[in-house]
Amino acid sequence: MCTLTCLFFYLGSFLNTDDTKRIVGRALLDDSKEYSATAELVIEDTRYNTKYLPRFEVALHGKSPYKLGGHILYRPAKRADIDMALENVFSGPLTVKGKAPDIYWNRILQMLDTL
Repeated sequence: MCTLTCLFFYLGSFLNTDDTKRIVGRALLDDSKEYSATAELVIEDTRYNTKYLPRFEVALHGKSPYKLGGHILYRPAKRADIDMALENVFSGPLTVKGKAPDIYWNRILQMLDTL
């Protein structure tokens, strides 16, 4: 609990380019308790596919940061290959790997391209 002598300091940044979208925030409480969050999406376009590299990280004071990251490889008119991992939430990492037909991913990935 914070008293009137509590000090709070916040830093943040935002990046929005064609190939990288990133929001970072960091809070420091009483010069000793640090909290931070990062959300990032890197987009790598090639002639035949687009690779999305999402990364989310939340760090709470005194705990290992919670992380979600991996990649989605989108092949237009074919499918999306998904490989994602969630770390430091459960006793071991939770991974998701699979393939999805184009019908399900086409609209979602079009929305990501407009960001």
